Amino acid sequence: MVYPPEYFYDIADETGMLLWQIHPVWKSAMDASHMDDYRRLFDEFFRLDRQHPSVVLVSATCEHECFDAALGKWWWGRGREELPSTLLQVQTGFLEWSDTERMDLFDEHTYDNSGRWVCYLDDMEEQLNAHPPRPFVMGETIIGTSWPDTAALLENLGDERPWWSPKALDGFMEFERELLARFGDSALARLRVHGDAFSLAQRKLQCEVFRSRAQNAGWVMNHLRDVSTCQCGFQDDLGRWRFSAEQLKPFLSERALLLRTPGYAVGLMGDESVPAELGMSDFGDRPFEGVVRLRCWVETEGAEIELPRAEIKLRVEPGEVEFARFELDPSSGTHPVMVRCRAEAEGVEPNEWRLWAFPKCHDTPEGVFCDAVAPFTDAEREPDFEEKRYSSGWALACSSWKPRLPDLAGLLPATPEWRDNEAGRRIDHLTIVTTRLTERTLGHLEHGGRVVLLVSKAAGSPPTRWVNLYGQVPQIDEAGNGERDTMLGTGESAWVLDTLGLDLNRWSCRAVPTQELGLADAVEPIVRLVFTHDKASPEIWDQVFSARVGSGLLAVSTLDHDNPAGQYLLYRLIGYVHRANAPSLARGRLALDTVCGWSDPS
Repeated sequence: MVYPPEYFYDIADETGMLLWQIHPVWKSAMDASHMDDYRRLFDEFFRLDRQHPSVVLVSATCEHECFDAALGKWWWGRGREELPSTLLQVQTGFLEWSDTERMDLFDEHTYDNSGRWVCYLDDMEEQLNAHPPRPFVMGETIIGTSWPDTAALLENLGDERPWWSPKALDGFMEFERELLARFGDSALARLRVHGDAFSLAQRKLQCEVFRSRAQNAGWVMNHLRDVSTCQCGFQDDLGRWRFSAEQLKPFLSERALLLRTPGYAVGLMGDESVPAELGMSDFGDRPFEGVVRLRCWVETEGAEIELPRAEIKLRVEPGEVEFARFELDPSSGTHPVMVRCRAEAEGVEPNEWRLWAFPKCHDTPEGVFCDAVAPFTDAEREPDFEEKRYSSGWALACSSWKPRLPDLAGLLPATPEWRDNEAGRRIDHLTIVTTRLTERTLGHLEHGGRVVLLVSKAAGSPPTRWVNLYGQVPQIDEAGNGERDTMLGTGESAWVLDTLGLDLNRWSCRAVPTQELGLADAVEPIVRLVFTHDKASPEIWDQVFSARVGSGLLAVSTLDHDNPAGQYLLYRLIGYVHRANAPSLARGRLALDTVCGWSDPS
């Protein structure tokens, strides 16, 4: 959306770099009085574009919701005259805003969660099939956020910070001080590692899903280097690469090996055969014909055991994608088991995936009950603005993806219904799982009972909001130096991290804005999101947390539990709350008045 110096284009011409030039009129005024000036400017832009063979695609504007239709028609005709061999489109942005009759390539700019991304590409394919065939490209898309190396930045930038230094640097420094004081050194180290890993996992999965359809011809991933408002670059502000070539080449090379589980799930049900697909996306200039081999290992008790190998023969034409089916048979024990998969083929970059096999969960402990509350109303089921369309509500309308509210009958089918004074038990030995806080559950908490609340946007829940995970760095709590009681043991954050981006946020993508509510220090986080994208200071949102309320213990989850990873996490959360000494060990404490404000008045 700018014209760099001429030598930039010269270098691109000499090295073979292909450039997508967008004429720099982003969000500009479209008054009738400006039309002659626009035509003059565009003629000058065309003269610049045609001097360089590296400029292969040219757009008149970017994400302009009111670009003048007559000007676009003129631009299209003049562009055909001036650039007869160049791909053209009046608008790069959203199809809803675009003149689809005047574009050589269909195009969208969509940033979304991985669980919705799978549905988005299904819906986009259906949308494209209603038009004459054209390749689908994405002018900007797929993003992830890392946690900065705050100490190194402070040391290198000095007191006279340059204009490009991170806007939130002081906020990062203050956040780290508080994190260290409350959670210890291991929590900060884990935050940094998890930030990079979460960003890379989202980029890799979404790129591979995009490449699984032949009509999807290319994309521009955002972005190469950090900018002052967000740490979402492949390279940080000190010029250091966050990811190695070995991590990136498997999904960014001309040919990419692809693994497709049902719904692209990362979490699988252990001890069940999973129908999976192994395939290849060929962006190369010649056919591939050969054998693709898949080797898988499971980790049990510190040792890797290899599963039966899969071999498939594939022929893939240039620009095409081909898959073949096979059966994946992961085993599991009483805890999640990592399944490491590696695909190889001659002349192709090998690719690896980390899946997880989860144990089946059937029965909750004795003394756990479900609360039969009022069913969700139509108003409570109505999607929010961000839930109606992809990319935070601005892109294609959602058809395949619809938000789901928690269904206790489906999640805990064998758990009995709660009745007052159940079998004469002491209240502090009872755990109630519910989807609403009511006067009855508040009384239960006040007098020493335990409650697991599956949160939604419905009445009887703390306030929640839609979250887009590309702007978040996950803080997943696990056992450290033994001074704090935690739900997850040492090293267990790995399976939560790997399934958080897709499985645990597939049909529900919400969090409680605990910092905004003044509650971040009053709760004990289990799965916390630290929102940094375009923020002056990090913001805390929580997806799973616990806190003392009255004499009892409350645990809250906004995650999607209707999948193997979510189901296992739910049973672990219930077991954590139900332990005999759980309330006395809980460090977070919420005022009863605060929780009463969340209750359902009905």
